[in-house]
Amino acid sequence: MAEFLREALERQPHAELFTARFRHHWHRKQHWRTHPEARAISLADPTELEKLPAGWSGAESFTKVFHLTPGEEGYAVHLISEACRMVFREPKRALRRLGILRPGVPIRVILNGRFNGNNDQLYGVADYYFFLRTAPIDWSKLKTIDLQEDLF
Repeated sequence: MAEFLREALERQPHAELFTARFRHHWHRKQHWRTHPEARAISLADPTELEKLPAGWSGAESFTKVFHLTPGEEGYAVHLISEACRMVFREPKRALRRLGILRPGVPIRVILNGRFNGNNDQLYGVADYYFFLRTAPIDWSKLKTIDLQEDLF
């Protein structure tokens, strides 16, 4: 296990070493088609993100689409296909490893989806921010993983 993880776990054996934040917005099909800004989500304010408690923040069902596993270099971030399908419905996404969450380098993942609700199709976009609390965060090194797909 990487030295920073070993030291942090020795100090706080059951503490969460990462913060993960989720934001989203959903629109009806017509609005989604005619308003391009509805298909984007602006960057979050880093100072607000750093004020969040350790662990997950946001709607619980949406946070289950990822799994973080501690390893030698940091946390491996995985997208869980079935959980993603439950939340975003379409498009289908395969189980995949997105990368390693390392000290000082935050990760942003963007997903979109479509589902039927209340006699209308809803389209949405969400972003997730992950960062380790074991080192100062350099937001200029933010790694963005855009997994949005064409929904039309």
